[in-house]
Amino acid sequence: MCARSTTAQESWPRIGGRSNVFDGLPYTLYLPVATAFSITADTDCDLAFCYCRAEQHHPARLVTPDQVRVEIRGGGNATRQIHHMLTPEFPAHRLLVVEVFTPAGNWSSYPPHKHDVHNPPGEVDLEEIYYYRLDRPEGYAIQKVYTADRRIDETLSVRDGELVLIPEGYHPVVAAHGYNVYYLNALAGSARSMAASDDPDYAWVRDTWREQDPRLPMVKRVKSMDVVILGRIGYDLYSEEPHVPLPQVRRFSRYLGGSSANMAVGLSRLGATGRHGE
Repeated sequence: MCARSTTAQESWPRIGGRSNVFDGLPYTLYLPVATAFSITADTDCDLAFCYCRAEQHHPARLVTPDQVRVEIRGGGNATRQIHHMLTPEFPAHRLLVVEVFTPAGNWSSYPPHKHDVHNPPGEVDLEEIYYYRLDRPEGYAIQKVYTADRRIDETLSVRDGELVLIPEGYHPVVAAHGYNVYYLNALAGSARSMAASDDPDYAWVRDTWREQDPRLPMVKRVKSMDVVILGRIGYDLYSEEPHVPLPQVRRFSRYLGGSSANMAVGLSRLGATGRHGE
């Protein structure tokens, strides 16, 4: 997917690239409080809007896939892949964002943990959402949400495209056998920290992990090649913006021609990657 986003001060002409959440690393655009913006989708696409209350102003910033930190967390059949998008170190007031990939049959957010008390550095108070996608639409995950005193004690069957709110308590997830599970987490609360505490009844499980699931990473950081330019081909790309230096040109038109170098330059300005060979 490809989209363009614009505010009164800045614009980002190319955002996105993966065809679905299992097809690469994400783009994340952070916008300050009280920012009006517009988005133009160049293709059919899914956009996730993550909001929280905030008072501090921080500059807009686009986080590209090469800036996303990838972590393989856990062990055994509790191994999962985490993409850190808006981290505690990111300059924002409250919002934190990660996405998590859990292989079929594995547990995630495990051992069960919580973050509903402000007691740093061991734990901070964060509300959280889980937005789910599955690699096959008929699949499902199971999520349990519970507090130690069982004031909350829910077991949920979660389908593709559904969302779970975690106001407090422990909240482990398991992916149904045969179905890889993705969820997007947006968190906000009392501190810029992801500190959480394990349920003491299950914390011992960490000591049993000897190796990580070899199916991970499920999504890999790959520098793909969109176009290979070899010799002379049937078209040239020409700038539609007279008097604009070539590195700043954003609009090109296609004409019959044949310079592979021109084609490679034009495609690169449109966001494609490629290689030029004679």
